[in-house]
Formats: sequence, C-alpha cells, structure tokens
Amino acid sequence: MDEIDVASEAPPAESFPCLIFDYGYDADDEPLTNIYSVAQQKHYALTPDMKDNWIVPTPQGWVLLVDPDSFAASLKNPITDEAISLPPLTSDFPEKECLCLLSDKPTAAGAGCTVILMSELDSMMWFCHIGGSEWTKHRYDIGNNNSDGGPCTAASIVAHKGKFYYSLCGRLGVLEFSPQPVFTWLMPKFSLVFPNHDGATTIGVGSLVESSGELFLVYLFYFDMDLANTGEVHSLSGKGLTASATVCSC
Repeated sequence: MDEIDVASEAPPAESFPCLIFDYGYDADDEPLTNIYSVAQQKHYALTPDMKDNWIVPTPQGWVLLVDPDSFAASLKNPITDEAISLPPLTSDFPEKECLCLLSDKPTAAGAGCTVILMSELDSMMWFCHIGGSEWTKHRYDIGNNNSDGGPCTAASIVAHKGKFYYSLCGRLGVLEFSPQPVFTWLMPKFSLVFPNHDGATTIGVGSLVESSGELFLVYLFYFDMDLANTGEVHSLSGKGLTASATVCSC
C-alpha cells in the first residue's frame, strides 16, 4: 500500500464531513487509523484520546471511545470536541465487527437518546440510555438463515427519528425501546427487479441508508459475480454515497 501523508494537527471544523478508517498496521502490529476529510481531500491524525482508545464510529458523526483496559466508555464529537460519559462496557464487548448507532442527537442530559452496539457476527446487541447506569446485553430473534439455519442478524440497520430500521431478505423491520428492545416486521416481503446487463448473471447487495431525514434502500448490482463490474448510477439527487460490498452510507 502506498504511504499516506497524514497531517499532525486536528482537523478543523470546515474539513468535515470526515471518514475514519484503518489503512494497515505499524511495527507493533497495531492498526493505523486516521481521519480523512472529504471536503479537503486530506488525512489527519487521531487526537490523543481517540488514539489511546478503541474507536467505533457512528453514522451521526459521533464516535464511541472505549478504554481497552477499564472498558470505560464515552461519546465524542470530533468537530466540537464535546464528550459525553457512558457506563463502562462489559469485557465481552466486541471491539471489532460491530456497529454503533444513536437514536437521537446525544446530550449530556440524555433526553431519551439510546446508544446501541450491534454485533455483525451474530444476533447479540448491547444498549444503554445516556444518563443510565449500565449497558444491557440482549440476544434478539428475527428468524433463521435459510442457508445454514443460524440466527439472522440486523447488520443493515440505521437510526431514523428515534427508532432503528433494518432490512433483511426483502423485508423491512423496526427496533424500538419500551424500555426493552422490541423487533417488529413492518411490511410483507418486497420484490426487487434486477437490471438486465447483456444477459450477465446479476447479484445485488442492499443496505438501508438514512440521509437528510429520509430512509433509502440502496442496492449495489454486480454482474457475472465480478465485484469490479458494477451497474451505472444515473442519479443520487445531489447526494454523496460511500459504498462497499457490505456497507453503504449517504
């Protein structure tokens, strides 16, 4: 991999939105992580508190920081440097292969904001309410996979107007807290018309995306099982989109 030129100073407010990503390992086999400004097309180093903790980014712009020794947790806004303390996590928290989402804009007073951690590997989740005293570990059940009979996971999940929405195998569901988590399917299974690309075999990978207060179901289509051979995007109505084979965000 080519060497990346990383600025030592913290990114200024005008550099956001930013992406936080790993791009390799150092001599001690620790992941190299930095902040990339989309607006400035420039890389910035992590601040000391972000560098010394596990980082789990959220789609809402905040990051979850977890101390690797004490499991003390907090939310940080990289733009304003505001931090909100959370209860410590348990030692079985998955520092990798997990998603973190916020139900609302977080404030130190709480105001009903729920923080969730969803494992991408199984049907386990952790959640806490800002201002609460502890995280709750919960195994949910939204059905089993047809392929191996194992539990389905709500890995394609987004926050929208205080609730969490997920999609799976052509179905849309909602996660609400009252106060315990309740998973509900919202509508019958929908069908998707795959594009015809000169008779090629087509596969589609879908993800839910929240943007500007709206929900979108975004599909990436691959032809002849080739991840480099994708369909053309005709219009995103002025929105930007980042995508991989498994994750989309807008």
